[in-house]
Amino acid sequence: MWIKPQLGIYYEYFTSMHTKGMYPMNIMEGYKGDGSYIRYNTTYDFRKNENHLRRSLFGGEAGIKIGYSFGKIDASVGYQFQYGFSHIYQDKASTSKTARRNSSLITASAAYKF
Repeated sequence: MWIKPQLGIYYEYFTSMHTKGMYPMNIMEGYKGDGSYIRYNTTYDFRKNENHLRRSLFGGEAGIKIGYSFGKIDASVGYQFQYGFSHIYQDKASTSKTARRNSSLITASAAYKF
């Protein structure tokens, strides 16, 4: 059995951003509707940058991975958390547009040793 802790920083750069999905109408401010949905399938144009998003973000990350070796097969599970230090919008406003990018990742893997 082995345990691998992880601690570090990350940097990401958006080359493009594509949004596809279905979102409830009630996410719009002041909307009091019947619970209908909007479908999106769009690509964000960073040249126009209408929402003033940053392309470069950085932050810290921490994680742990636990594994076990079964002869020629290794199996592991892990958890990783990323906390964004940079603000996703170019202008830090005191509105609801203040956002940082945080994410959690759970992994499971298996490997065969030849």
